[in-house]
Amino acid sequence: MTSPQFVLRTFGGLSLTSAGVEKSFLSGQRKRLALLAVLAADGNGGVPRDRLLALFWAESDADRARNSLAQMVYAIRRELGADCIDAGSGDLRLNRAAPGQSRVSSRSNGKRRSIRWWWSA
Repeated sequence: MTSPQFVLRTFGGLSLTSAGVEKSFLSGQRKRLALLAVLAADGNGGVPRDRLLALFWAESDADRARNSLAQMVYAIRRELGADCIDAGSGDLRLNRAAPGQSRVSSRSNGKRRSIRWWWSA
């Protein structure tokens, strides 16, 4: 089975497309795309939920912020697949459960920077 593969463009506009297919995901959902960009840029094995709450909902009370994060993760999983975000250890990360098959790589070609991301389903 082929793994889903996405290209997350982070400069020159924030967008998520399927590699090899002209289809956009999460169009118009800037906060969801920003969450994916934060998770993709993290190289330390995950982003603590508290950090995400402070980044995205600094002015909300803790319960409301946690609920908003849970809703955002649910919406992303619904569109991209239930296993695209790993939240098993308490930190959130893009799914890299199968080493060698799942990875995030970045590429810069002049003015644009994109992040290729795929995982094994």
